[in-house]
Amino acid sequence: MLFAIIVVCALATAWTVYPLLNARGYPPARDEPHANSRTAAWKQEKDRLVAEMVALDVALSEGRIDQSDHSEQRNRLMTEAEDAAASLGKSRAAETATPPAPKSYKWVAIAVAAVVLLGAGSASVLLNQNDVKTAENPHANGSIPLPTTAAGAPPGNAGPAAGAMADANGAPDIAAMVAKLESRVKEGNPTVDDVIMLARSYRVLNRDEESITLYRKAQAMTPDDPAIKLVLASALVRSDNDGYRSEGEKIVDGILSSDPKKPEALWLKSIGQVRRHEIEDAKKTLTQLSGIVPENSEAKNAVTGLLKELETASAGEPPAASPSATPPATGQSSGTQSKMKTHRSVGSQHSHVLQQHAAKPPCKWSNAPPDYDRILGFQIEELKFEGRYRQFIENGRLVGDFPRAQMWRNGQVSTVTVWCSNDYLGMGQHPIVLDAMKTAIETFGAGSGGTRNISGNHRPVVELERELAHLHDKPAALVFSSGYVANLTVLETLAKLLPECVLISDANNHASMIHGIRSSGVEKFIFRHNDHNHLEEILAKLPTSRPKIVAFESVYSMDGDIAPIGLLCDIAHRYGALTYLDEVHAVGMYGRTGAGVAERDGVADRVDVIQATLAKAVGVIGGYIAASSTVIDAVRCFGSGFIFTTTVPPVVAAGALASVRHLKASSVERQKLHEHAALLRSRLKRGGLPVLDCVSHIVPVMVRDPVLCKAASDYLLEKRNIYIQPINYPTVARGTERLRITPGPCHSEAMINDLVDALRETWRHLDLPLTIRGGEKP
Repeated sequence: MLFAIIVVCALATAWTVYPLLNARGYPPARDEPHANSRTAAWKQEKDRLVAEMVALDVALSEGRIDQSDHSEQRNRLMTEAEDAAASLGKSRAAETATPPAPKSYKWVAIAVAAVVLLGAGSASVLLNQNDVKTAENPHANGSIPLPTTAAGAPPGNAGPAAGAMADANGAPDIAAMVAKLESRVKEGNPTVDDVIMLARSYRVLNRDEESITLYRKAQAMTPDDPAIKLVLASALVRSDNDGYRSEGEKIVDGILSSDPKKPEALWLKSIGQVRRHEIEDAKKTLTQLSGIVPENSEAKNAVTGLLKELETASAGEPPAASPSATPPATGQSSGTQSKMKTHRSVGSQHSHVLQQHAAKPPCKWSNAPPDYDRILGFQIEELKFEGRYRQFIENGRLVGDFPRAQMWRNGQVSTVTVWCSNDYLGMGQHPIVLDAMKTAIETFGAGSGGTRNISGNHRPVVELERELAHLHDKPAALVFSSGYVANLTVLETLAKLLPECVLISDANNHASMIHGIRSSGVEKFIFRHNDHNHLEEILAKLPTSRPKIVAFESVYSMDGDIAPIGLLCDIAHRYGALTYLDEVHAVGMYGRTGAGVAERDGVADRVDVIQATLAKAVGVIGGYIAASSTVIDAVRCFGSGFIFTTTVPPVVAAGALASVRHLKASSVERQKLHEHAALLRSRLKRGGLPVLDCVSHIVPVMVRDPVLCKAASDYLLEKRNIYIQPINYPTVARGTERLRITPGPCHSEAMINDLVDALRETWRHLDLPLTIRGGEKP
C-alpha cells in the first residue's frame, strides 16, 4: 500500500510542480481552463476509479473482503489509474500549445518527485531493517496499513462480490459509501483504522483539508504511538503545501528534541532540507545520520551513497542553460522573486544528483521502455520503509546438539541457541529419522524422478499415506510437496468442483488457506476469529442446499490460541457445510497418538478434511490431507498443485514415515514440550515480561513496536547468542509485534533460565515496558 501511495504522491508532485513554476512565470502561465479540460471518457474513468476506491474501503471495513483481496484489487486498479493518468497527460498536451519550459525547470519538477521516491525508499533503510517471517496472516485482524503521504491510497475495486452500494444505473454510490464511513467516525467510537480509512477516501475525492484533519485526529487518538506520529510527519513533510510541510517539519523537530538520534526523524529532516534545496544542511544531517546507523548495513550504504552524491553535485558545474532566461511572473514581491531565483539557482546547481534518480520514469508514465529493476526496487524499498524487509542469518543446526546451531556473520562463526524453530519436537535430528533416511537414500537414491503422473507412486510415499490415514482415522490421505501447496490446492480444487460453492474462513487463517480461497474464485465470507456465533450468522443466511466449506485452524501459531473445533464443526454440519481443519501446528504435539487437537478433544470424526505438515513436529518437509476416499481421489485427479508437482523424494517420505510412527508410540517428546512451555511461560510472568497467556506450546512475548522488536532480536543475538526472529506486520497486526518463542523437549531448564535472564536484560537495555497492555501486570 505504501508503495502505491508514495508513487502516486511522487508523480502528482512532478505533475503539479511544473504548472506551479508556470504560474509563477517560468515560463509565462498558459491558459489553465483550456489546459485542464477533460474529455468525457476521462471524466467517466476518474469517477469510476474514485467510486471503486471508496467501495473497496467500505467492503474492507465491514469484513466483506479480507486484507489480501483489498491489496490485490487495489494494485490492479492502480495500473488502470496509471493508464488513465497517462492518457490525461496526452490529452493535455494535445489541448494546449504552450511552449515547453526550459529544461532546468522540467528537471526541478522531476527532481522533486525523485527526492520523494528516493526519500521514502531510503528512509525505509533507517526504519530498523526489521525482519519478518513469511506472511502467515494477511488478514491481520483487519489491520489496515496506514498511508504515508497526503496523497491517499490508489483506487481499488470491491467488485460485485463485495456488495458495494450502487445507484439506479449499477454504479457505486460514492455519497452513500462515504456517509457510512463518516457515520462510523463522527457518530460512534471510531478506531484509528476507521479514521485513516475515511481520511484516505477524502483524499481520493480531493477533499484535502478534511483529509489532513483526519490524519491529525488519528495522531491525536494515539499520541504515544511513534509509528503514527512518523506517518503523519512523513505525509506532511512530503506535501506540496508549504503550511503542511512546515507542520510536518515541526513534528520531526519535536521527535528529535526528545530523541536527537532517532534515524527515521533524521531522515525525514534531510528530506525536507533537500526539498527546500538546503543542500549543505542536508549533508550535515546525513553526516550525523551516517554516524548512527550500523556499519556494513544497507542503512549505512544508503546514507553514505546519497551523501556522496550530494557532495559530488556540490563540486560540479551547473547546467549550460541559464536559469535566468525567463523573467519572474508579474505581481510577485521582490522577496518572492529573490526566493525563486535562489530556489532555481540551487536546483540547477544540484540537478545532477537529483536527475540521476529521475532519469527513467516509472512504467506506464512515459513512452520509454520500463526499467524493471527500478520498478521492483521501489517496492523493495517500500518494504524497508515499513520495517518489513526480510533478512536471514546464515546458520547450520548441529546434529546431536539441537537446539544449538552455528551462525556465520561478518566472517565470524559462533554458536547460538535457537528459540524460534518450528521443528517443535527436535525430530529433524532424531536418530530413528536419520537412520530411516540413510537407508532410503541407499536403497532408492536421492530424487523421486518426477510427478506421480510420470513416475508413479514410489513405495515410501505409499506407506506414508497409509500411515497418515490411520493416524487420523480416515479412509485415505494424500501427500504434497509442502503444507502451503496442500492448503492452496485442496481448497481451490474442492471449491471449484462443488457447484456454487461458498467458502467461509476464520479471520486469522494462514496465508496458504487465504491463497487457496482466493484462487478458487468462489464467493467467500470471513467470520471473526474463533467466533462460533458469527459463523452461525453467516451460515444461516445461505441456502442449506448450497455447497459450503468452513475452513479454520486448530492452533494459531502467532497468538498460540486454540479453536473450539467441536463447536465449529457442529454449527457447520447443522447448516450442511463441509469442515476443513488445518492442524499444522498441532500434529505430533497433541492427542494420544499425536494426531492433533481434534484427537485430543475427541472430535476428529466431526472433521471432514484434515490438513497438516511434515515440516514441523514431524521434522522433515511436505504436507498432506486426510479425508474420505472420494475427496482424496477428487483432489488427486483435479488438483493442479498435486498433478504438476514432483513427488516428495523417497528419502523424505521414509524419514517422515519413521517420525510419524515414533510419535504415535511415544509421548515423551510431547510431554516434555508442554512441560517446558509451561515452565518458560511461568518464569517469564514471574520476571514481569509481557507474555501472552495462551494455552498452547507457543509463547509470544509482546513488544508492540516494529523498531523495538527488531532491536530486541538483534540484542539477544549479538549479546547473548540467542536467536529469536522478530514477528512484524503482515504476519501479525500492526501494534502487536512480538518475539515468538517455541520451547521444545531439547531445551534444558538451564537454557530456559538463561533465556529469561537475557530477555530481562534486553528489556532493561531498550527500556521496554514490563506490562502487556493498559498498565496491567502480565
